[in-house]
Amino acid sequence: MAIAPIDKIIVIKCHMDMDARSLEAMRMPATYLRLLAREHPRPQQILTRFGVFESAPSDPDTISVAEFFALVRAVDSSRPDRGWHLDMARRTADHFHGPLTFALMSAPTIGDGVRAFARYVRIRGPYLRGATQQTGFKFKIEFAELGDFDDLRPVLLEIPFRILQDYVSMIGDVNLEAASLSLKYPSTRKRRYYRQGFDCPVLFEQSANVLTMPAAWMAIPNPQYDETTWLNARAQCEVALSDLTPTDTVTRTRVYVDAVLPRDPRKLCIDDAARNLGLSVRTLIRRLRKDGTSFQAVRDKARQDLALRLLRKPNLTVEEIALAVGFSGAANFSRAFKRWFGSSPVRYRREHIS
Repeated sequence: MAIAPIDKIIVIKCHMDMDARSLEAMRMPATYLRLLAREHPRPQQILTRFGVFESAPSDPDTISVAEFFALVRAVDSSRPDRGWHLDMARRTADHFHGPLTFALMSAPTIGDGVRAFARYVRIRGPYLRGATQQTGFKFKIEFAELGDFDDLRPVLLEIPFRILQDYVSMIGDVNLEAASLSLKYPSTRKRRYYRQGFDCPVLFEQSANVLTMPAAWMAIPNPQYDETTWLNARAQCEVALSDLTPTDTVTRTRVYVDAVLPRDPRKLCIDDAARNLGLSVRTLIRRLRKDGTSFQAVRDKARQDLALRLLRKPNLTVEEIALAVGFSGAANFSRAFKRWFGSSPVRYRREHIS
């Protein structure tokens, strides 16, 4: 895969509008849920609520952003130390797996690593968009929110900024007092960890969420630079990023269906889907048929996936799961489930999940 030089890469924009519903329905690696759950006083108990376990082969590979947000809120409310997320960022920054970590650690310079982090941050957090800018002697990296984080803003925004600070400090051995962090939200009495949590001045109620650093730092060479690893990691990041910005009709339809199904399953219809995608119903039908599928097939697959995810949650009854995936009751759902998987939901849960 040919990739443009890192200094010429611009921020990718979604090819479809991303409202709060589609954002929260996007998928994230379940690994991030496990890492976050370790910050809770009762990690296994909190994981069980989400149908995920510390180590189980039958666990789902991914979880929704909505589930991730719910766990962030649960952990944050359980911790009296309001800066817990910054401690987590310090502990895990060097140990995250995946192509973005390899890109950071093998980049030619600090600037290449920081630009890569801005471009590919959505791989780690689909709810963020990164951008960089150099003005005179200052270099800025901004994170914009792709949705309303509400009370989660400090946690979700400050973790990537803390990771970046640690990265720059580790590679360049610089004095972070020369940097500054601007945040859009106000300071609160609950969170007074900023001086200890960040190694630079922090400004509140600013126009954007921006970490500003001396531009000279960006030219500092990375002693761990490895060209082969750098190129391969960026290629893998590009593939992962393209999965988040679908352009083909089938993928866009799946994203829409996955967004609406958990929110309002009984109202999921092709007319609304076509309107959301900016197409006529006829055009949507024709394009899906050309790719060997249909709106009903996409919807059924989403129902199947959601049903399996919900069955992993022991506190949900079959009746509740039936309503959540768009059926009028447990009987209709059980018949459809048996047609899909060859057994009833109760039996499937007992044999494959419990």
